[in-house]
This record gives sequence, C-alpha cells and structure tokens, in this order.
Amino acid sequence: DRTGAKLFVGGLPPGTSEKEITDAFILYGEVEEVFLMRGGSRSGMACCFVRYARHEEAVAAIQGVHGKLVLEGATDPLVVRFADTPGSGRGRRGHGRGRGGATAAADVAQSTEVPLGLYPGAQVPMG
Repeated sequence: DRTGAKLFVGGLPPGTSEKEITDAFILYGEVEEVFLMRGGSRSGMACCFVRYARHEEAVAAIQGVHGKLVLEGATDPLVVRFADTPGSGRGRRGHGRGRGGATAAADVAQSTEVPLGLYPGAQVPMG
C-alpha cells in the first residue's frame, strides 16, 4: 500500500507552510503528502513528514537537502532522514528518557491518524 518512502524533516522555522515544504522537496520527485506538525519543541522549531512516491526520490531529497538547505527564519540547515517505521525498534512510546523531540515526532509518524493536539506523546521531556 505504501510503495514510496517517508522522510522526517526537522528544523523548520515557525510559520513554515506546507507549500514552502512542497516547493523545496518537489525538486527531488513526486511529493505525495506533507504532514506538518507545530509545537511541542522547546526551541520553537517545527517538523514535518514528507512522503515520496518512490524510495529513490526520498534518497535524492536527503542527499540534496539534509544539512544544506536553510529556510528563511531558520539559523541552521534542515535535518532530513528516513522516518522511523513501525516495528523498527526506534521511537517507541513510553521511553522518553534521553531521546528528545525526535522520539515524539517518530511516535506521531506512527500515529498520523491522531490529531496532534490530542496526542499525549507530542511533548516528550528532554532528559
């Protein structure tokens, strides 16, 4: 059912729109979905997930964007990596020690049907 690949994108400045994300990532292939999350980060930065139609497109996006693209309003380049997949052993709920916001983002990636405002794992204490 999902033949493509999902990427985690971190370091988005507050107020980044889905269109801005799509415009940056469409250069590497067919963007099927952008799932933008706001809040829950102590730094105030946002994150999102970008789903590509093909795995190769996602690889090209990582190579082209990760550590290279700085969006307006940000001081550091975007972090782009493959999103954790269910069953991978990473980003499991209830293990908030020392993993920081990436764990919350990975948890939300596994539960995209749940609205962010209702998802208790959206804010994981950093420790």
